[in-house]
Amino acid sequence: MKKIVLAVAVVFGLGFLQVNAQTSVSGGIKAEANTSNFILNDMDNMKSNLGFGATLGGFTKIEFNQHFALQPELLFHFKTSEMEDET
Repeated sequence: MKKIVLAVAVVFGLGFLQVNAQTSVSGGIKAEANTSNFILNDMDNMKSNLGFGATLGGFTKIEFNQHFALQPELLFHFKTSEMEDET
């Protein structure tokens, strides 16, 4: 299922690259680091580990005129936080 969704997203994104000479196309990369943890209020036998992660990707901005533009982007998210059962 993930491969089908990715294939549809790529085909949809490539459809926006066919622009005429009057449009302005620019792009760039995105990168961020994050930490994540689970908040466990009512789960006494569970343990959560703080994990570090990252988001990497790129974007393309296609300006059709002064007031309208499209910005497709593709991001990959990685996380390492996990929840464990202590019983």
